[in-house]
Amino acid sequence: MLNKYVIVLFAGLVLPTLLAHGQVFLPNIDAGFFAGASYYMGDVNPRRQFYRPGLSLGGLAKFNLTEFHTVRANAFWGQLSGDDLDFENEYQQIRSHRFETTLLDVNIGYEFNFRPYIVKRRTKAHTPYLFVAVGYSLIMSSTTDVAKSHLSIPFGAGYKYRINDRFAIGAQWGWRKTFDDTIDGLFSP
Repeated sequence: MLNKYVIVLFAGLVLPTLLAHGQVFLPNIDAGFFAGASYYMGDVNPRRQFYRPGLSLGGLAKFNLTEFHTVRANAFWGQLSGDDLDFENEYQQIRSHRFETTLLDVNIGYEFNFRPYIVKRRTKAHTPYLFVAVGYSLIMSSTTDVAKSHLSIPFGAGYKYRINDRFAIGAQWGWRKTFDDTIDGLFSP
């Protein structure tokens, strides 16, 4: 039932803007890599942003449909960790759980640019953007011997700046909604 609403919302909001452009736009492809930090929020860390940041690396490819709409593919590797003893909560002090997890994620999704962004022009371009994707993640936790896979929904915001017709830089902050409770090695009954 929820899937029907998502499809209707996508069709009602995105498709009209794809079809409403009056000028011809030739699609182009961006490809690159990224490095940054990944961190965990969940049972061990319910609210601290940037708690125990770990290394994250990845690659991306973007197919620009128009100046505003992009289809993106992403591969991501990140390290996550947490320790109950870092928090003052009495229950966590008694539980005393700690974990280290490696996360591999591949996803494909949609990106919306707030300003026109064309890669192959000689003029500089920059824009903030939003993205949402559907991903497949593989979790390898120090608390279990078994790698586990699950569906994820990455989403977030970023800013990109094209330096010239060959290079661009950007910054992005994203989250992943996971449909699995094993990232931290704690299992809910």
